[in-house]
Amino acid sequence: MKTQYVPDRDNYVITPESTLKEAKMTMQNMEAGLLPVFHEGQFFAFLNHRDIAVYLSLENKNPQKITVETFLRQHCNNAFLS
Repeated sequence: MKTQYVPDRDNYVITPESTLKEAKMTMQNMEAGLLPVFHEGQFFAFLNHRDIAVYLSLENKNPQKITVETFLRQHCNNAFLS
């Protein structure tokens, strides 16, 4: 199998300070359902579009106001934040 396209890391990662809307738009732009989250230059977690969609629909939250950090704190056991 040959890799024909490798995206530039800086264009396709998000930080905990990013909003869920920014994450969603980045995923749409890269036509992918999975996005890496980096904290202080280190890989932390993957965020997927389905988790975001379910969270926003069930919690009735505004994606422009919810950060990736908030989402990860509420829904992931491996939160890097103390």
